[in-house]
Amino acid sequence: MATSLISSIIWSLSSMSSRWDFTMLARLVSNSGLQAIPPPQPLKVLGLHEEQIKTLNKKFASFIDKVQFLEQQNTMLGTKWSLLQRQEVAQSDMANLFTSDINNLRRQLETLGQEKLKLEAEGGHMQGLVEDFKNK
Repeated sequence: MATSLISSIIWSLSSMSSRWDFTMLARLVSNSGLQAIPPPQPLKVLGLHEEQIKTLNKKFASFIDKVQFLEQQNTMLGTKWSLLQRQEVAQSDMANLFTSDINNLRRQLETLGQEKLKLEAEGGHMQGLVEDFKNK
């Protein structure tokens, strides 16, 4: 009878698929006078959980690496952006300088043009005086 009881327990363990089966098996064992043995942890399930944890850990490490890489790129892009903004300010400052230089040169050209006209008029007047002196 003990052999058949052990066989049925082994059969029940091998076909155990839910908590209900274990409860029934525990009652069967306790009614037979044998000591109840806690169910063994299924090694396949533990191995599966370990693999899932390893996989998740690898994914998490990869995620952290990506975040660090993106932070480095963000810092680099921020630096480039500030340099470009400074460069644009420098270029606009240069444009302002060129514009003011061009305006100064135009004023000088206008002044020189006016002086030329005045000197040409004086030169013409002097030429007339020289002609008058030659004729006398």
